[in-house]
Amino acid sequence: MFGVKRANLTVWLFLLPALAAVVFILLYPMVDGIVMSFTNRFFSYDNYSFVGLQNYQLIKEDPVFRRALVNTVRLTSYTIILNTAIGFGLACLVNSAGSAGKFFRILYFVPWILPSTVVAFAFRWLYNDSYGYINYLLLKWHLIAQPVNPLVRSELVWPAIIIPSVWFSYPFVMLVFAAALKSIHPSIYEAAQIDGASRSQTFWKITLPAMKSTFMMVTILQIIWEFASFDLVYLMTRGGPANSTLTLSVYIYKMAFEYKKIGYACAMATAMFVILAVVIILCFIIYKYGEKER
Repeated sequence: MFGVKRANLTVWLFLLPALAAVVFILLYPMVDGIVMSFTNRFFSYDNYSFVGLQNYQLIKEDPVFRRALVNTVRLTSYTIILNTAIGFGLACLVNSAGSAGKFFRILYFVPWILPSTVVAFAFRWLYNDSYGYINYLLLKWHLIAQPVNPLVRSELVWPAIIIPSVWFSYPFVMLVFAAALKSIHPSIYEAAQIDGASRSQTFWKITLPAMKSTFMMVTILQIIWEFASFDLVYLMTRGGPANSTLTLSVYIYKMAFEYKKIGYACAMATAMFVILAVVIILCFIIYKYGEKER
């Protein structure tokens, strides 16, 4: 009996550093942020008071918050759709490429290795209207009459943001799909071919159904990452021009560190967390409902 207790104590001692890290790095800041959302705390002042739901009432009346939410949903939706299409398409190509597929898998995975800061400044250089390579080529090919910087044009800024966002994040999606495709046993395809199934039939009847859970997992992970993404948008446009690319994460950062309104920024962060949690729960409900229908 004492040996069992000693073994349990040893297990908890080994788990203690990880549990401490979770508590102090994840749980404590989260709880502290939620508590701070009910205060009127200003960045550089220790004196503050609880204001109840006043910050959340301000969120309901804040048109900039609504615009940032719409922009966040827009960026997340476009990025997820394009990432999934490109990632799955490339995974199918890599999977069917035989031994050459390993080389292409490494080649396509390169963008995800680069730091987001490097990606942001590289695309800012490409888009620059004075020395950017894209404007140089467009002028050389007589496709435009004068240089254009899409990052300062509201009608062009969204494609200019979505392109680097997709280029930076599709490799992970491709790698997950490629691994999932490898898990489908070749004998299933061989049996389908013997039965006379065409390549399109095997794709729709075998490949896609087998990838359903992978599609769900990839979608949920992308929703979490893209909904809370900050670095690319902030480094490329800072939410401009005229808040046309302002996302929730950028708006929260500005409210906390530029306008110094910590209490209101924590309230927006809490609201953002609740919205994201509801979306994820709905995704799981839809997935479970789909499984039951089968």
